[in-house]
Amino acid sequence: MKRVLLSMAATLMLTAAVASAQNTVRTTSSMYSQPESRIELIGMAGYAWTMAMDVYFGNQLGELDFSDEVYYGGALDYTVSPPGSMKIAQVRLLYRRQDGELQARGITNRFTTDGSVEYLHIGGVTGVNKGKAMPFATVSLGATHFSVDDAQQGSVSVQGNDSWKFSMIFGLGVKVYTSEKIGFMLEGNWPITFTDAWGGVSVGTGGVSAGISGTGVSQLDLGGGLIIRL
Repeated sequence: MKRVLLSMAATLMLTAAVASAQNTVRTTSSMYSQPESRIELIGMAGYAWTMAMDVYFGNQLGELDFSDEVYYGGALDYTVSPPGSMKIAQVRLLYRRQDGELQARGITNRFTTDGSVEYLHIGGVTGVNKGKAMPFATVSLGATHFSVDDAQQGSVSVQGNDSWKFSMIFGLGVKVYTSEKIGFMLEGNWPITFTDAWGGVSVGTGGVSAGISGTGVSQLDLGGGLIIRL
């Protein structure tokens, strides 16, 4: 049920973003028009909070969580709206990474091991030209790459693995341009990874393996970045 609700919400937000991006015919006055730069390179960083998900260690109910950590990455935004438009539409290519610890907590079984989360996405940015500022919304689709290391803690062994899962990122923010070539961005995001088994992790106790399964992973983050306009 959680996955169904998340999928419905994602579809509605994506539809709204696409409809807004298509309305780009209104032009700005020359007083508020920004210089026409088609490409923006954005180096970004921020802090992400990961929501724990319910898992099963054999017949035991527990939680699987990724530590709250700093993320970093970059984006390329290419403007596709007509010159002078008040509403701006951009295509975004995005990469970001977060390194931290994978934590599993059950009634009797617990373990912690190192891991990483990467997002490779393509999506859209739609905003409104407000002089030197551009408030915007963004939606992107792509893959989450989750990697976890092998670990041994007492009688519990953790077998690491790599996993690729479908994900979506919804965001709201503002771009502020301090000159024709330089600006900065503030942004909040809601990444969602749809999966039944995050990371392909397996746990063995006394030679008996037990799979970890769940419904999916959500994160919330706040961050910003430096914009270089080409």
